[in-house]
Amino acid sequence: MNELNEIMSGGFAPDYISALKYFPRTTSQKRFMELSDEFIKRGREEYQHHKDTFTRNDIRDLCDDLILAHQDMPEEERDILTETHIVQTLIDIFGAGTDTTSVTLLWTIKFMMAHPEIQKKGQEEIDNVIGQDRLVNFHDKQNLPYCDAILHEVMRHRLPAPIALPHCATIDTTVGGYDVPKDTMVMFNLYGLHHDPAYWTDPEKFDPTRFLDEHGSIRTKMPSFLPFSAGRRVCVGESIAKIDLFVLFACFLQRYSWNEPPGEVTDVEPKISAIGMDTKPFRVVIKNRL
Repeated sequence: MNELNEIMSGGFAPDYISALKYFPRTTSQKRFMELSDEFIKRGREEYQHHKDTFTRNDIRDLCDDLILAHQDMPEEERDILTETHIVQTLIDIFGAGTDTTSVTLLWTIKFMMAHPEIQKKGQEEIDNVIGQDRLVNFHDKQNLPYCDAILHEVMRHRLPAPIALPHCATIDTTVGGYDVPKDTMVMFNLYGLHHDPAYWTDPEKFDPTRFLDEHGSIRTKMPSFLPFSAGRRVCVGESIAKIDLFVLFACFLQRYSWNEPPGEVTDVEPKISAIGMDTKPFRVVIKNRL
């Protein structure tokens, strides 16, 4: 995945000069296809393993759920969910569901290093509400608004995908005074939405309190905040991502402190990849709070 992102980051000449698609592929294009084929091969192997060991009485994971759904469909409807669909779904879930979560968590660590006073306040909230006798779970979320606000502010600052995946206009329409003909490719600048000074005071400042209301509760609907995009093509993993991110981040804060190595200053500028805003390599001093 990392190598695919590196290759895609530079783009390919035929993306900009269509006539070049008739020329032999470049070295980077060939490598891109090799990596893509490897991704698909692994998805097929995982599917075949599940299929060979499948039993209706022991549904182990998403792949088994999809196999069960395929088997329970009437014969004439099985083209709706083919084996190819299942394999591609597994690949999509892995590609979109692992890298995005890990990158976001790395950013939370970086911002906690850069803002130790915010880290300390989040830890104090956890200590006062949960303590150290058990790990934080998702049901605690409503009682930890400041920690939730920290995570929201991280996602506002550093989106795993600052430009949403391409969409297509289904009809002729007008947006902001511009004509958008049917079939036009449309991409949403989510990073721009999250840093628009018309909606965010001092948008470059890291300030979790912007997501808290006057009662200290989390603001559920903020204008110009769409970390998972929106509409019918909203991120399909949004609900589980929110659970994973909150529980992991809150447990991080509960059990550990994240500090800059002596003499080093945390760099929160992103490393731009093909579709995301990765963290640059960094060092961190981790201290156990127990």
